[in-house]
Amino acid sequence: MTDTVAPTSEQARDLVVGWLLESEEPWTRYRTLVDLLDRPEDDPRVLEARAEMLAHPQVKELVAGLSTWGEHPAILNLGYRLTSE
Repeated sequence: MTDTVAPTSEQARDLVVGWLLESEEPWTRYRTLVDLLDRPEDDPRVLEARAEMLAHPQVKELVAGLSTWGEHPAILNLGYRLTSE
């Protein structure tokens, strides 16, 4: 049996964040940068991930379908945030 050393919580966090940033899903990279790394919205990596997210076919399909979700203010606000810019 070999001795293994468990990573520290900081090392584990770095591993997880690195894994999330390598995701092929742009929304995962965007949320990781903004929510976990507290990067500002004008950070170049955030802008790049956001642009990729908004250009993604799945997101475009969701935004296009917002009108069928009704007139709920939260839904309308989401659609505005996603499509503004």
